[in-house]
This record gives sequence, C-alpha cells and structure tokens, in this order.
Amino acid sequence: MAEPIVVPTSARVDGQPHAHYVYALMRPDTGTPFYIGKGNSMRRFQHIWNVRARIKRGMATKKDEAIAFFLDAGFEIPIVLVRENITNHEAVATEIALIDALGRWPDGPLLNKTGGGGGLRLFKHAVSTRVKIGNGNRGQKRSPDQVARIIASQTGKKLSKEHKIKVGISGRGRKRTPQQCANIAAALAGKPKSPEHVAKIRAYKHTEESKQKMKAAKVGWQAHPNFTTKGYFHIHDGISTTKFVPAGTPIPEGWVRGRYNGDGRLNLSPEAVARRSVAQRGKKRSIETRQRISAALKGKPKGRRSASNGKQTSLFE
Repeated sequence: MAEPIVVPTSARVDGQPHAHYVYALMRPDTGTPFYIGKGNSMRRFQHIWNVRARIKRGMATKKDEAIAFFLDAGFEIPIVLVRENITNHEAVATEIALIDALGRWPDGPLLNKTGGGGGLRLFKHAVSTRVKIGNGNRGQKRSPDQVARIIASQTGKKLSKEHKIKVGISGRGRKRTPQQCANIAAALAGKPKSPEHVAKIRAYKHTEESKQKMKAAKVGWQAHPNFTTKGYFHIHDGISTTKFVPAGTPIPEGWVRGRYNGDGRLNLSPEAVARRSVAQRGKKRSIETRQRISAALKGKPKGRRSASNGKQTSLFE
C-alpha cells in the first residue's frame, strides 16, 4: 500500500511559479488510483477534509462517495505525489495525460468528472443538483473572518468588459424578493453618495437603443391620480421630492398624497406652491436642458389661458 508523501515546504508556497504538483488518491484496499488531480498548497487534502460537508449539502460526487466509504470502513486514503515543484502549465499537461492513460469510469478506474486541465470549471451540475446545492446553502451565514477575507481578495479587482456583459445577461429578468429589497434598503439607509459617485451618475448617458426601449415601454401608460402598485402609493412635498411608500404609511405634515390630478397638473397645496417657488428662484436651466424642453414641447398646445385676464396659467399652480 502506498504511503502519503509530504510535499516539501518550497512546493507549498502559494503564488510561486513552481509551487504546483500532480497527485493521485489511491484505493486503500487495492492500491490503485481512483482520482488524479493537480494543485498547490493543501489542495490534495481538501477532498478528505470537505467530504462530509459535501455529502450533507447534496454535492457529493462518485469520488466523494468512494472517500466516505473507505473512511467509514476505517481506512486512510493514501495520497501519492506523481510530480512536484512544477509549473501550472506542466501540472495541467501531466494531469490530462494521466487521466487519458488510465481512463475514467466506466472505461477506467478514475472517478474524475472531467478529462483534467480545467477542474470543475468545465463541468455543469444538473438542475436537480443545483437545487440541492441551493437548499443546502440557504440560510447559512459566513463568519466575520470569512467576510473579511472575501472583501480583501476582491478589493481593487476590476471586471473585464466581457465579464460585465456576462453578469448582465445572467441577471436579466431576475427579480429581487421583498426581503432582498428590504435588506438593500436597510444597508443603504443614511449612507450619502460620494462626490465621485454623484459625478459618475450625472455623467452617465443612455444609449439610443436604451432610450428607444424605455420610450416603447411607456407607450400608452398614464399615471393615476393616486397611482398605487402592490400596496404602495406616491406622496410628494410640492417642491422636488416624490416618495413611493407602503400603504398605511402616515403622510408627513406638508406632504400630499399622489403625483398628478385628473388634468395632468401636480396636486399642490398653496403652501407647497410657495415652497416650490422659493426653491426654484434664481435657478437657471442649462442650454442642453432648455433645448430638450423645447424639443419635447414642439407642436404641443400651449398652457391654459385664464378666463379673467387672458394670461397663461402655470402648470404648477
């Protein structure tokens, strides 16, 4: 029976160009290999350390089942280093060659899921397995130490353009649960945006394609005087702030329920009109803003005329 071999310290230093090795998990009853892998540091021991957790979470593979069987029978799993102190490229080539030579089940003794070189990155779980994994992980919380390590490992990393596109495609159509929305709102409550963040938001411009999609989505849509959706309604302060609050929320003093009244004007109290006037006094629109307003109003009838004096009445009265 083969005995486990301890890797020299120089081969266990992460990040070193020659810190990789190729190993084999051996059957303790026959001494033949049943798994070939590559890695560095303590990778070869993780199969044994994590086997119970993987079985509990419904993530066990045939290799995990074999390890658990031998451990339950009182055996130790011998780990043989085939090559050590090699580069990652050499380790990949050796792993692929060994798996190809020995063969994977049912054509050979190995229980590897892939032909090597990419690990599980080349393997996709079945839908039922993904459901089991999700149910097994649901409700578990990472320790503060784990969270700190994850943050440290991700800090400063920038996603490539291709990666961002993939993330966007994978999340398209997904909707957050009410609990997720509440958690996000609680996490962001009271946190002011940095000047850089605000500048980035103001500088962002939608593409023409995005503008056309938003325009098409709003065709035929009209706001109700007290527009509600899923138990929420609008309130506004008559100046510049509108909020979407849950039904039953007390309306603060100085605020009014709704966004628009029946004729399309803001439903403002006299006090709100006065506050709006003070808030807008002295402000000047940019040339770009004036051009957009002019283009939007082009061809539309002008505001109503007062029957008493013929003067144009503001839409915000």
